[in-house]
Amino acid sequence: MPEGQPMLSTISPSGAWTGTAGSGFVAAPADPVRTTAKPVCRLLVPPNQYFTDELTVGVIAAANHNGSLLANLGLVKVVAHFEGASVDIMAPSFHTFADANGKPVTYFGWWVSLKKPVGVAGHANLYFEAVPKDATMQHRVMGPYQFSPQAALHDRYYTIQPSLPNDIPNGRFMDFNQLFYNMANNASLRGQNPHVQILEAGTYDLPTWMGTYQGQGYLTIEADVPVTIGRASSGLMRPRWDGIHFKGENITLDMVNIQQLYHEGSARRHWLDGITITDSAGNYYLVNKGQKISTGVRYGGIFTECDISNVQDYCNGSTLVRGCHIHDGCRDVMSDATCMVDNTITNWTSKEWREEVPALSVQYTGAGATATLALSGANDAISRTFTAKVGGVSVGTYVVVNNNPAGNYDVSDVVAWLNGLTDWTATTLDDTRRATALGKAGSAGAAFGDTDVKTAPLTLIAMFDQHSDLWQSGTSLDNIVMWGLRCWDMGTQNIYMGSASGMRDVLVANNSFHLDPTNPEATVIFHQLSGAQSHFMVAHNSSANQAMYLRVDITGSFKYNPDGYCLMSNNVFPGFVVSGTPDADLVMADNHMHGGAGIPDGATGTTTGGTAASLFADAANGDFTPAGELLTNLKVPILKIDLVGSDRGATAAAGALR
Repeated sequence: MPEGQPMLSTISPSGAWTGTAGSGFVAAPADPVRTTAKPVCRLLVPPNQYFTDELTVGVIAAANHNGSLLANLGLVKVVAHFEGASVDIMAPSFHTFADANGKPVTYFGWWVSLKKPVGVAGHANLYFEAVPKDATMQHRVMGPYQFSPQAALHDRYYTIQPSLPNDIPNGRFMDFNQLFYNMANNASLRGQNPHVQILEAGTYDLPTWMGTYQGQGYLTIEADVPVTIGRASSGLMRPRWDGIHFKGENITLDMVNIQQLYHEGSARRHWLDGITITDSAGNYYLVNKGQKISTGVRYGGIFTECDISNVQDYCNGSTLVRGCHIHDGCRDVMSDATCMVDNTITNWTSKEWREEVPALSVQYTGAGATATLALSGANDAISRTFTAKVGGVSVGTYVVVNNNPAGNYDVSDVVAWLNGLTDWTATTLDDTRRATALGKAGSAGAAFGDTDVKTAPLTLIAMFDQHSDLWQSGTSLDNIVMWGLRCWDMGTQNIYMGSASGMRDVLVANNSFHLDPTNPEATVIFHQLSGAQSHFMVAHNSSANQAMYLRVDITGSFKYNPDGYCLMSNNVFPGFVVSGTPDADLVMADNHMHGGAGIPDGATGTTTGGTAASLFADAANGDFTPAGELLTNLKVPILKIDLVGSDRGATAAAGALR
């Protein structure tokens, strides 16, 4: 990574700005209605921050320019518009700053320094305009993002100290319940950007207060000593203050009894910044004999430099996931997140939920010529129905449920019902998982039709049919950045992007992936692209042992249909799975695949050779340094910097590292 740091442009609101957001603009910038491709452009820092002098703000922005991102990430410039003033950012650069814990972090983007003007304070709107080199593309304008030049960083200061009584005039409270109660009943205590400092070790709950409140900034919570924020019993953590900033490594957010960190749906996302997020009971413990499904932050949060472990679906829907270590979890990692930059993700898999535990054995021993058992409903559905038949005629049905442990819930309940049928014998083999998780071995717990139980005993297993994705599209279909991810020891489908309504303006670049080859799903999951895609850029990714599946085999709206702004270049994949001919608009250039892989029609500059083990120094342990055939089949790069910020030369290895 280059030493030093370039001098950043500085911008202050125009003289017309009165301190009211938007007042400095004669006409605020507007994003044009999309008629063709636009650059990707996403904010690299949280909005709604207060500052008293200067604050550096940046975006990651790029566009395809004739099949390349090499020159200026395909942009002429990025323009920052700040309350009537504008400045051109002519090139992206590395910017280093101190994170929430005072540690230096460096990110690549288009950066500008916001400056508070003398004598005026308030709230200001900032826009970024990405200008593509390709004149057939439109500009993209992002914003308004509120940033607040203020005389003081916080307008209220509070401390939490359980060993001392409340001292309301001096802002000292015994716990958050006392603080929130007083805030709720005295509007003057609330503030717009208040700060809370926890002074004593312990576990703290954030209670629900009356009504819902949102300041202009955040409610920032820090701690002088290591503390835990959690709940004593299972439920939502719903403070009803939208925009809480949990800051610093002394804070651990323990999700063991938190079903979700709740958000009321306003513009202020919760910001988790340099903290530890975990579940103290571990990732695979059972709640009411079933899975604990925790979905992180409602509506998605902002995550910067956090350590996140033993949780499920935690960063889904987030607007920014930056510089985090995410590990030892299951289900999805960050599906529908819109900006993912420089994160490390390890040991993420649902395989333990999918382990098949023999749960019951059943056999019919009567005189009937045949006897069968069937089960309807999806794995672990709210309700499923067993049907027992003798001689093709039903002799009983039994409905099991997954939401009422008081009855029709346990494997032993099913066994008791079966033993109540004439000449049926059943045995409980394991009663640790609920009955809605039952199924036949090898079926992923799916429903099954009439199955013989007369000629031999039938053993049913219990398992939870979970599948993990790093990123899967749901509602986020436009303007998405996945940049600089390092992923290994994974059991996930990693790039799974597609929609019946299409995806637009997406950058997937400088990422590295390695699947755990012992994971049961490792041989059957692929990266997948499907549906209509416009300006979808997949460049310089290293996927050691997960192939790319281009779903041209699907009919209808899910068929992979890229436009001429799409590219797939300088990647390493074991192979491309293409059941048909890719759309001729797609640029597939200078990729490398494992030895023996077939080269797709229309691909140019494709080379083959090597294996997951020989192409990288040690991808299984996160070292994606190119080796073997990658070094003997150099390509012309289309990105100047690689995964670790080193400059690529005139030729370089395909993949994330030069």
